[in-house]
Parts: sequence; C-alpha cells; structure tokens
Amino acid sequence: MSIKKRRIINSIILIGSSIIVYLINKIFKISLVDAARYSGFLLIGLVFFLTLFNARKKFPGIPLLKVSTWTQIHIYLGFFCVFIFFLHIDFSLPNGIFEISLALIFLAVAVSGVIGLIITRWLPRHMIDAGEPLIYEMIPTYRRKVLEEVKELVLQAERELKSSTIGDLYVNSLITYFQNTPGILQAFFLKAANYRNAIESVRSNQRYMDTDETKYSTKLLELLKIKRNIDIQDSSQRLLKKWLFIHIPLSYSLIILSLVHAFFALRYS
Repeated sequence: MSIKKRRIINSIILIGSSIIVYLINKIFKISLVDAARYSGFLLIGLVFFLTLFNARKKFPGIPLLKVSTWTQIHIYLGFFCVFIFFLHIDFSLPNGIFEISLALIFLAVAVSGVIGLIITRWLPRHMIDAGEPLIYEMIPTYRRKVLEEVKELVLQAERELKSSTIGDLYVNSLITYFQNTPGILQAFFLKAANYRNAIESVRSNQRYMDTDETKYSTKLLELLKIKRNIDIQDSSQRLLKKWLFIHIPLSYSLIILSLVHAFFALRYS
C-alpha cells in the first residue's frame, strides 16, 4: 500500500470515528446521561495508550507490530485524542484553576506532539541534503578537525604562495563562521545566512585571484561545505533529542494530573 493511500484511509478512519463519537456524545446529552464522564474515561485511556509508544520504542525487539505501525497509530490517535479533549470540555473554556492548568498541559503535549511530527518528518531529509550523516558524539571532534584543516590550509598558502590573500580572506570573512558553534535553531536560520555570506565572500574574492590562489580558495569552499554539514547534523540531532525531553515529561505529567482530576470528579460529582 502506498503512503498516500494509507494516509487517505487513516484520515477517513479518523474523521469517521470522530463523527461517531460526536453523535454518541449528543445522544448521551439528549438522554441526560453524564457524557463528560464517558468522554473523560475515553480521554484518559487514549492518553495512557499514547504514552505506551515511548515504551514500545525502547523495546524494538518485542514482536508486537512494527515501530513504524506504532508511529502511525500514535499520530492519528493523537489527533483523535485532541478532538475528544475538546468534546470533553464541550468546546468551551474549563472552570477552575486546576482544570485550566490541566487543559494547558494537555494543549502543551498536543502542540509539542505536532512540532515533533513536523521535525521528525522534515529534519531527516534536511540532514541528508546537507551531506554525510555524522555520529552525534563525534561531532565535536569533527569540528576541531575542520578548524585545524582550515588553519593549516591558510598557513600552507602563505608559505607556498608568499601571499597573504588567503589569510586575509580567512581572517576578514571566514574565521567567525568556522569558529562558532550554532544554537539549536541557528543552523537553519541565522547561520544559514552566515554560510551563504561566507560562500559569497570567497567567490567574490576569487575574481581577483591568480590560478594558485583560486585552488586554495576552492579548498576553502569545500571546508565551508563540510562545516555547514556539521552544523546541520549537530543542530538537527540536538533538536530531535531535546524535543523528547519536553514531550515525554509533559505526557507523564498529564497522565498523573488526569487521574487526580478523574478521582475528584467521580468523588464529588
């Protein structure tokens, strides 16, 4: 089954299930049944089931569906869970400080989940386009190696060409880019512009270089590309790791607070 066809089927199931639950909720209200109680039980069950995805990823050897299948289930159940949440609060603002706090945590989990869905779909392709995949723990070593190669290249150019052209280019336009380590998002935005500026600086100076100087400047361009790949791999892997440190703790907090909410709701309803 193609990815497009699978997404269409999953979307139809999601929309159909939402419509069915919405109609059942309407019937409960007309029959004076406590619809919020049942939607609450369903919501807690969904949230608990969704958290099992993290446990499933930690044990890939378990013969219980593929991780990719669990991922699809997690995504579409997540959207279904958001619909049940708004159905549970009757598409209105909750009352009370605790209920509002619980709603905000739920929304934080949902938003972080959507952000995670976006970055886990976009970043791997971005990392492949940037260049060679790198082992995260080895990235500081790669950075030092590139910086050492640049310095050696500049010194070699001065020795062999008896000219400071390459050295001046490095000091005036490239040294900051080579020495800096971008923040978790800078490699995609600010540092992307800095990379383009560095490339443009080298190419604009090449117009005034002789053949030997051009050879060295071409090597600088190659090292700039390697440095760009290191920045992308570093920022991408950090973002993928740190996103989970937000989404997962929020999810467990949501379960605990939901159980507390359910206890008091049942006790005093």
